[in-house]
Amino acid sequence: AAGRGSLFIFSQCAAPDAILVSIDVAFSWPKRKAFPALSKPGQRIICLKLDSHQMETVDSVGSILRGRPIDLLFIDGDHSYEGVKADFELFSPLVRPGGMIAFHDIVPDYKTRYGTETGIDSGGVPIFWEEIKSQFAEHKEIVEDRAQDGFGMGLVVWPGKEAE
Repeated sequence: AAGRGSLFIFSQCAAPDAILVSIDVAFSWPKRKAFPALSKPGQRIICLKLDSHQMETVDSVGSILRGRPIDLLFIDGDHSYEGVKADFELFSPLVRPGGMIAFHDIVPDYKTRYGTETGIDSGGVPIFWEEIKSQFAEHKEIVEDRAQDGFGMGLVVWPGKEAE
């Protein structure tokens, strides 16, 4: 949802022939129409108004990519534990061996830690991140301050099979 700043940044860093697929169950028609303009010449941005937790959505992404593996899977969905787990389990098989999977919002928010509502919602992402990060030989956290109110990124290098 939000403003899609990440989509713009990814388009600027991606290969000249990249296909960037953004999925949001609440995509508005104006955003779906406007976001492809963020791409550089030769790139394609495709916005899907679909539920990322459905196998039909994975099939749609597979059809768009035509067997081309994903270099970077960025998971920043509904923030529920079940949602982030479903996105990971459904889409990680599409990632190339050595590709990256990034999780946004790996730091617990103040509401979770202190009961203080600030409008930031990390949800179940930090719990899922703590459960899986050690399953990967290569993982990294990008966090300015562990005491911050949410945010942060967790990155794993996908080995090309289910993590053990």
